[in-house]
Amino acid sequence: MRAALDFPTGLPAHGAGGLARITATPSLPDEAATKLQGARQGGRGVQRTPPVPTAPITNPDRTHRQNPFDGARRRRYISAMSRPVAVLLLVIATAIWGLAFVAQKSAMDHLGPLSFSGTRFLLGGIALLPFAFAELRRKQVRLRDFSAGRWGMIGLLCAAFLIGSLLQQYGLALTSVTNSGFLTALYVLFVPLIAFLAVRAMPHPIIYLGAPLALVGIFYLNGGHLSALNFGDMLVIVSAVFWGGHVFLLGQLSRATALPVTLSAITFVVTGAICLAFGLPIETPALDGFAATWVQIAYAGLLSTALAFTLQAIAQQHVPAANAAIVLSAESLFAALGGALVLGERLSLVGYAGAALIFVAIILVEAVPAIAARRQPAEA
Repeated sequence: MRAALDFPTGLPAHGAGGLARITATPSLPDEAATKLQGARQGGRGVQRTPPVPTAPITNPDRTHRQNPFDGARRRRYISAMSRPVAVLLLVIATAIWGLAFVAQKSAMDHLGPLSFSGTRFLLGGIALLPFAFAELRRKQVRLRDFSAGRWGMIGLLCAAFLIGSLLQQYGLALTSVTNSGFLTALYVLFVPLIAFLAVRAMPHPIIYLGAPLALVGIFYLNGGHLSALNFGDMLVIVSAVFWGGHVFLLGQLSRATALPVTLSAITFVVTGAICLAFGLPIETPALDGFAATWVQIAYAGLLSTALAFTLQAIAQQHVPAANAAIVLSAESLFAALGGALVLGERLSLVGYAGAALIFVAIILVEAVPAIAARRQPAEA
């Protein structure tokens, strides 16, 4: 039985105030009111005068009735997108991200990690700004009404995204696309641990099987030798911790604010501005470098950044975090496919076995708790 997804309480003041329906009381002219009052007092022969038509309901009320995130229409809006459609959006986003590893890797031949990351994220953020402003107007939301705590969570979201993306980009310059894809997917193992630390959500016992299995997979991914695990691989593994924090925070904030596009735009603009602020003086990129990588920047900025992360933010409002993580874990498979087809990367048989172990561990950690959660209501 599929559980309905509800937005938690604690919405911005203007959103909570919209829960009360605005009503208009018709007003009558003095003469008509006098006749009507006489009729109510039992006077005979008094002709009732129909009330004068009132003006249309004011614009704030019309806005309220059209706002799908207010009051009674909230659940109807959430159920408007079916689970299969939301899962399909996640699959599209996952494929875009997996193939983006190829663009990120090839761009390192001409640009540094800071310059490339700053350009792609700023491009993606700017592309989303018109849609973010439209979302704010449509839902009658003002960012200045956000509480300090809400802005603090948004700051944590931006920090997790910034650190995770930079560690991944620096690591990708030193390791293969295939390794980076499978090691990045380890963030799925960190999501339940972060949820436990943040909201005391106990992880499923399957984590005690999935974590060691993933470690063995990492060992075999590099040919069964720890010496083959280079510095780039380590950076990508650490980035997976921050990607796990980003997935957790994005799910929380998307449900709490119902502003997925705005959250994505803020994250990309902030991250891009910070990367370029440090990248331009440190890496001193040449214009020729940007010209040589315009295809990679366009793909990573408009598709992998603007489109894919927004699809994730929208879909996660309709798909539980555990289920979403299962779909998103397939990013490593698309990365391996792109690395093989475009860059000609190949793993040894032992390496493919390690990749398979990592993928199995990821699926176990997310699929088993989701299946168990569905069976509990049925057994009850």
